[in-house]
Amino acid sequence: IFAAVTAPAAIFPAVIASEAISVAVTAFAAILSEVIASAAISEAVIAPAAIFPAVTATEIASDAITAGKIAAGAVTAAKIQAGAIGADQIAANAITTGKIAAGAVSADQIAANAISAGKIAANAITSEKILAGAIQTDKIAANSITGGLIAAAGVITSAAQIDDAVITNAKIANGAITTAKIGDAQITSAKIGDAAITSAKIGTAEVGTLKIAGNAVTVPSSAFTSTTINLGLSSTWVTAQSLSVTTSGSRVFISFSSSVTGATVVGENDFTNYIPIFRLKRDSTVVFTNGEGSSFTYSETPASGTYTYTVEVSVGITQTLFKESSNTTIYARSLFILETKR
Repeated sequence: IFAAVTAPAAIFPAVIASEAISVAVTAFAAILSEVIASAAISEAVIAPAAIFPAVTATEIASDAITAGKIAAGAVTAAKIQAGAIGADQIAANAITTGKIAAGAVSADQIAANAISAGKIAANAITSEKILAGAIQTDKIAANSITGGLIAAAGVITSAAQIDDAVITNAKIANGAITTAKIGDAQITSAKIGDAAITSAKIGTAEVGTLKIAGNAVTVPSSAFTSTTINLGLSSTWVTAQSLSVTTSGSRVFISFSSSVTGATVVGENDFTNYIPIFRLKRDSTVVFTNGEGSSFTYSETPASGTYTYTVEVSVGITQTLFKESSNTTIYARSLFILETKR
């Protein structure tokens, strides 16, 4: 059988007897692709050992074996020449994960921007995979930096890195505010707790008069009358001065002064001057009696409350035998009461 005597597609399976085609009846290069019908050569029409090893590359015309002539699964790895399969020979999506050898895909084989987030396994990116300085602010999720991820020192190096009003009371450790951290004149009255300033905190002679509240140390009260009282020679007690005060239970200092003229009584052989005597009453209770004179002082510690202190005066004589006399008088009467709280 020669190609020259065989019409195109003239040989069909139906006209070829079983095992009729052998090496002996086939001329060199006699079988061309155009004379073989599609799928005409089957296993049934090929005699045992008819093709191999008798049919070599020289018996097959160039381009004689087309895709349709090759049975499914007939081309094994051993039949493919090294480097014979290029990109054009590989169908789209033909290379699956199982077809790629471990470590076969290097950086050069990966197109720019080809690896998206969906291609990266969870926890696949470790610290050594991240380029120094590659993580910018916009790559960090909100609230993802926790205390354990912040270095112990060197993170905040200037005041500009801290927003105003960010550091609240809860962020300041007890005892962290030292004297050097407090600006001059920054401690106002509202910042000082009641009774916080103790004696040890006040320097010697640092409290001036104007810093002491009225009646905080002493409570002064006074009364003064300039008019004259004519006592005559009577021994009756007469009010010279009075003053009401309210005390807190501290010691009270009382001082009385006046100007007096004594009674002069002239007897048969001599004369005597009689000077008034005084007594002090707290409300209705006599607390002090003075001898002759024009002034006296007294102190006591009454219970807290309101009292009226009264100074009474008397001549204190009953002599009626005299040849000549003059009356006793008192004027410029002053009563001063001072409660000393400290």
